[in-house]
Amino acid sequence: MEANPIRQPKLKAPAILRKSPYLRRFPKAPLRLFAEKLRLFAEKPRLFAEKLSLFSKIKPKLESPESYLALTLTPKKILACIWDFDTENIKIEALEEKPYVNTENLIHETAAAIDIAAETAATDVEKVVFGLCQSYFEGEDISADCTKILKDLSQDLELEAQAFVSLASSINHYLKVTEGISPQAVLAGIFQDHDSTFCEVHLVKNNKVQATKTSTRALTIENLENLIGQLKEETESLPARIVVYGEPDTEFLAKIQNASMESLFINQPKVDVLEDDELAASVAYAQAADILGHDPLPGAKMEQAIKPQNIGEPDELGFVAGQDVLQAKEIPLPVAPPSPQKSIRSEDYAVEFANSPQTVIESPEKKPKIPKIKIPKPQRLAVIFAAVIAIVAIGLFVAGQTLTSAQVTIKVAARTQDGSFSAKVIPNSALDPAASQIPGSIVTGRAAGGQKAVATGTKKIGNHAKGDIKLFNFDTSAPKKFPLATEIITKDGLKFKIESEVEVPARVGSTSGQAKVSALAVEVGPKSNIAQGTAFTIVGFDEILYYAESDNAFLGGDEKEATVASKDDLEKLEKSLTDNLIQKAKDDLKQKSAGAKIFDESLVIKIARKDFDKKLDEEASLISLDMEIEAGAIAFSDLDLKQLISQTSQNQPDFQSRPEDIESFDLSVKRVQDALNLSGKYRAKLIPKFNEEELASQISGKSVKETRSVIKLKPEVSDVQVSFSPAIPFVDSIPRTKSKIKFKIEIS
Repeated sequence: MEANPIRQPKLKAPAILRKSPYLRRFPKAPLRLFAEKLRLFAEKPRLFAEKLSLFSKIKPKLESPESYLALTLTPKKILACIWDFDTENIKIEALEEKPYVNTENLIHETAAAIDIAAETAATDVEKVVFGLCQSYFEGEDISADCTKILKDLSQDLELEAQAFVSLASSINHYLKVTEGISPQAVLAGIFQDHDSTFCEVHLVKNNKVQATKTSTRALTIENLENLIGQLKEETESLPARIVVYGEPDTEFLAKIQNASMESLFINQPKVDVLEDDELAASVAYAQAADILGHDPLPGAKMEQAIKPQNIGEPDELGFVAGQDVLQAKEIPLPVAPPSPQKSIRSEDYAVEFANSPQTVIESPEKKPKIPKIKIPKPQRLAVIFAAVIAIVAIGLFVAGQTLTSAQVTIKVAARTQDGSFSAKVIPNSALDPAASQIPGSIVTGRAAGGQKAVATGTKKIGNHAKGDIKLFNFDTSAPKKFPLATEIITKDGLKFKIESEVEVPARVGSTSGQAKVSALAVEVGPKSNIAQGTAFTIVGFDEILYYAESDNAFLGGDEKEATVASKDDLEKLEKSLTDNLIQKAKDDLKQKSAGAKIFDESLVIKIARKDFDKKLDEEASLISLDMEIEAGAIAFSDLDLKQLISQTSQNQPDFQSRPEDIESFDLSVKRVQDALNLSGKYRAKLIPKFNEEELASQISGKSVKETRSVIKLKPEVSDVQVSFSPAIPFVDSIPRTKSKIKFKIEIS
């Protein structure tokens, strides 16, 4: 046996419920025994504590020894072995094995194996040691995945994990104990089924596992010999004994027994087979050695010696140490005549005697007086205290069943479902899954404000030259009218306009008709200051019949370059302020929509007011703009959309998708008049359906432990938590009123 065949505990976790057919409960004593306990407690607290166990049942029952669980895990099988001590001997009470497919149903099958074994052994277990094949190890320690598996097993099955041991170490110890000598052998663990194979070989010498090799290759004699050969590389010779355990089929086992392994062993090795019950027992033996501090004694029978009881004198209450008062034979008392010299005083007795054939004192004249009970004051207080405790306990139980409410939180594993959807948002409508329609609302937001910008345009400004001109008419047929602003132009291209309407008379003979009128230069600047007598062509009129010339010199024309409000300045200022106000209008929409979804594609923007303080090309250094924006949008609730998806996407009868477990993405929004067309993709988490009314009926009045067992029958349930409101001390039962039981489903 190794120095420490059991390693120190690797996991300790809070116990989690496992359903067990045998739950230890305090036995219900008859009412008279309960009253007797209270009386004893009042009269003698110390004596009450010593005698309490005598009254737990009418017939005394020896306390059953503590049972232990040795749980063996192979790649495809679970061995649950329940055992206890018979003095220092191992007594296997029950053994159950269960196959498992994967780690997902490992806990379920383990619970089933333990429950069957516990029912067979008529006991319940908490303390467990795990026996692990080499597939659970990485090097000399268990893997991280194995640590999680053992932790989950301990939590979910409410086991107190003490330690773990490799099967090689436990078999080495088992062979040493059962054979009485340290084994020298090659251990071959073979675990095979139709779709996978795992093989482990160990060299056991000098009470120690000296080398270990594993393989997952296809199982053949050649591969097994090669694996054993790797052990030989680490030692000079191999012991001529092979111990096979695990799940080898009959055909392959025969091949091992008939195989010639002369290249590996000096002599043909002896092949022994360790059955599953011995494999499970090896873990139990290792667990027992860890508890005792030395090797157990297998095979020995306990001789139950009946020791003579040392019956002492009764104490002041009439109890005899070591004697059961409920099974003690009644000893008849001798009948004696009454003595007149010494009367019976009630003060001489601490308890009241009841009339019985054994206690009757015959007298021809009168019956003896029954002494009264006299309880000292401290004991009276103890009685009151015990009664109060009992009343409080009953009150707490009743309150827990009637006043408290239970919140049962069920954590489940969810399935993922992806898909696409389309929907239409209609304002002031109702949710209609058949028409893929959800309700919406038209929301309006407003924002007003002002903004300033620096003018960047340039323009020449100044005064226009002005003077008088004469108009000449050489037409003899009729006078000629020239309207206001008739344009005249010099041969240098300078333009002027007449400042009033004028009529020029027709020519008479050789004298042309003449008229005088003032004119103003079209452009500012000094170049329009022309001299007297400058000739003009009248634009739009026959220059042969009509012409003009300056009557005097034009004066007053000058110019300078100034900064003005350009078109680009006005447009940029308007766009900047508009964008700012649109964002503010959106914020106003969000406040008014109370968390509803609003997309930019649904917005309609209107400019309610726009005022510039400068006009186009007006001289300015700054430009101010005041504006008011109105934004209208169609809003809808994201919850309504998820409810629509939830009701239209379910196609699995035992599962459901809740709105809060749905995520939409790649959403496309298009506004068509006063409606929105939506399309996109979704990802839903499907959870199992629960009939809450039926489930409440199943768990009402049960303990938290039983409640967890009932709910965890669904394989998708990973955990169950119960909280009570108000929380009452020592109350651990679900209310019997179903309306006080609430369920909450969470995804783990």
